Amino acid sequence: MKKLLLLCVSLFVLMAAFCFQASARDLIRDIVPFDELPSGERIDYKILQEKVDKVYDALGVKTFDLRFTGEFEEIKNKVYEDSNFDVDLFIGNIPDVFAVKRDVQDALGIDHNASKERLFELAEVIRATGNPTLATVTRFIGLLSASPTSMQITVDSDDPSTVRPIQARYEFADGTKYTAEFGSYYDKEQHLMYSEKDNGVIGIGYNLDTANSTLITPRNVWMRNFGFCRAYDVAANYLLPTCYDYDTVRLFYEYDGQDRMLQMWKGTYFITTGAEVGLYDKPKTRLIRFYDCASDDEMLDMELVVTADGRDIVNTPMQKHWWINGFALSKKYYTPDEMLLRCTVVCKDEAMRDAIVEQLEKNTDVLTYTVDGLSITFTW
Repeated sequence: MKKLLLLCVSLFVLMAAFCFQASARDLIRDIVPFDELPSGERIDYKILQEKVDKVYDALGVKTFDLRFTGEFEEIKNKVYEDSNFDVDLFIGNIPDVFAVKRDVQDALGIDHNASKERLFELAEVIRATGNPTLATVTRFIGLLSASPTSMQITVDSDDPSTVRPIQARYEFADGTKYTAEFGSYYDKEQHLMYSEKDNGVIGIGYNLDTANSTLITPRNVWMRNFGFCRAYDVAANYLLPTCYDYDTVRLFYEYDGQDRMLQMWKGTYFITTGAEVGLYDKPKTRLIRFYDCASDDEMLDMELVVTADGRDIVNTPMQKHWWINGFALSKKYYTPDEMLLRCTVVCKDEAMRDAIVEQLEKNTDVLTYTVDGLSITFTW
């Protein structure tokens, strides 16, 4: 049933892409200034700010007081230096969805904290039953139900520890404050923001290499639940044509009684430039080419390097993974043909190695490769 639902969603997105690609493309180009400057650098995002201000003023929309503070100040500056991406400008445009709720509660004399306390109590009951994830979600809903007036996401810069938790500090209309932790951390020595559950910092699906302003996907991310099929690429290219500009190559092969796919991508993704290599499989009884993301048992040791302008813009070291990648926040816009992807994959055995090499041979017009034992290094 889950796979059928995903297929239906994919088909709907594909149909919408073909029906509305022109209007979507025009709308995005009008709103999002991701064009190149003559120098090849990305346009100043303050142009986007001017457009957002006009829309918000016309609609009477208030912005929510959301800020990154503490150790994030240094990280924000590094990101801006590397990419011209102004984090404060971006988060400063999030609408205050709690404003109306606060006004209604105040007019009716409703206690803002009443629902929060009830949901906090419910969260502890749920936690006692052995479901910490649902308990955390319930507590978070409780915080939002109290209609916070501001929120700071911070890493305490006064904490001398090498590894420090990422915190959310809320403030409410009555002046009360609350601090919550996400289960995510900043390792200053390793220059890495990550989650203890290996699902991306603050659960977004990506870790942040702060030294190189690069997003890297850990293993247990939410995207892993949705598999992959060709419709996803078609939807990205048609619905978001000015946000995505990438090429892809698919290698289909058989191994251990299943149909397999090794897919690689390189290009520009929204405000990042990078590449990815994913491993997917499906049972031979499934007639459509909708693949599941490789399970833990099917992961392989992989490393990825992406070069442009004679330098490495992505360098993700060897690790066991199903989807190795790197997306660099960068000033320069690189087209796919300006980028060189080099990936090494360590196969499980000779049968897998030979099956992949057979498919690489069919793509030597765009790929080159070398073999060393069970390791295959292909360059694109």
